[in-house]
Amino acid sequence: PNLVYSGIFTPGVTTGDLTWNVQTSFTNGVSPALSYFDPGHVHGANGGKLSITAASAALDGTFLGRTLTGPAQRVVGPRLGEFDLRFEAQRLATRTAYLVHSPTPPTITFQSGVTQPAAAAFTRDGAGNPAALSAVRLADVFLAPELLTTSGFGKLDIHNGEGRIIVPQNVSLTAALHGSISLLGANLDLFGSLSAPGGTLTFSALNLGPAQKADLDAQGPLAIEPPPNAGRGILRLSSTTRLSSAGTLMDDTTASSLAAYVIEGGDISLKAYSIDLPTGSVIDVSGGVHLKPVLLGNTAEFGNAGKITLHAGQDPLVPYITGGRFTQFGSSLLGYSGEEGGTLDVLAPLLQVGGVAQHADSLVLQPGFFTQGGFTHFKAGGIGIAGQSVPAVFITAGTVIEPVTDSLALAPSATLATTILRKPVGLRRPM
Repeated sequence: PNLVYSGIFTPGVTTGDLTWNVQTSFTNGVSPALSYFDPGHVHGANGGKLSITAASAALDGTFLGRTLTGPAQRVVGPRLGEFDLRFEAQRLATRTAYLVHSPTPPTITFQSGVTQPAAAAFTRDGAGNPAALSAVRLADVFLAPELLTTSGFGKLDIHNGEGRIIVPQNVSLTAALHGSISLLGANLDLFGSLSAPGGTLTFSALNLGPAQKADLDAQGPLAIEPPPNAGRGILRLSSTTRLSSAGTLMDDTTASSLAAYVIEGGDISLKAYSIDLPTGSVIDVSGGVHLKPVLLGNTAEFGNAGKITLHAGQDPLVPYITGGRFTQFGSSLLGYSGEEGGTLDVLAPLLQVGGVAQHADSLVLQPGFFTQGGFTHFKAGGIGIAGQSVPAVFITAGTVIEPVTDSLALAPSATLATTILRKPVGLRRPM
């Protein structure tokens, strides 16, 4: 009450640059003239997690894990719903120790519209143990690809360490933005399309099963190293397989969209005793692009590419179990970006650069391999062959490795599209 009011507050300040004779005005949003009304909007809450662990299961119900992305959650959305399925149980090893095992591992196939015989009603025997499922229901489990779409789950984690997992050629598993698909089995046949834009794809095929590994761990340093198991630990792609965690393309130049987007490429990991990557298959971790609205400069924002990990020749969980290899290495590996290119990490029993293979287990990469795919980081290594004095990494005489990074650029098109560009020396991304 004892203050003298000198006038009405008008927010803002004007600065002058005497050198260039330029004045710049800044306004403050507290001015009544600059206020606006926000009618409110939908804000999606986090999803939860559904976990099922059992030696066997009849999954005939409906599973839902839906989340909703609001208009103010285009870049950072709610935590996605998770579906976690593990075919394992526990067995008493000693008076105080329980070890993991899987007595009836099924073959898991992702397929819609499959009808199986109805499971019998749940009953128990005189000792209180549940009655077993029929042989048909024990042998095969079918999961609908719609778990990741209409059912709403954004993250899928399947453990079937003693059995096979199959994604048929005509099937697509499509996770949400920033989602994930993780498959672990004795053998993996990934013949369809699997994607998680800006997320992670993780695939592991075990030569040594979880039960066998648990026994070894229980024996401690006295454990005897077992030989590799024939016919296990094999991860296969088909010539039409496409694995992608690439970023998305979003055009906001004409009208701001409410659709969510992600421009950073995610990560893809394949680890197995043996891996088959036939020609025609594609593994893509490229970055995306966002065309900003006119009010924000009408510029293109590119996302960094992600990482591809390809490890063959040893068991993913017990690395001293060796003897596997890459049976084919023909996949198209993509890590393009208009910013930072991707990372490629390759591990083989024997790695050779240039020339003709010196050993049956050698993975031979020609120098031109390091100029493809847009990658800016390469990591390549060899494991070695037990009992043989051959170098794990061999670069043939006269071989010159000169990596080159190609970049993404906007293509001249009426709609948002990208093209691959090899910039002049001095303008390329450093390796």
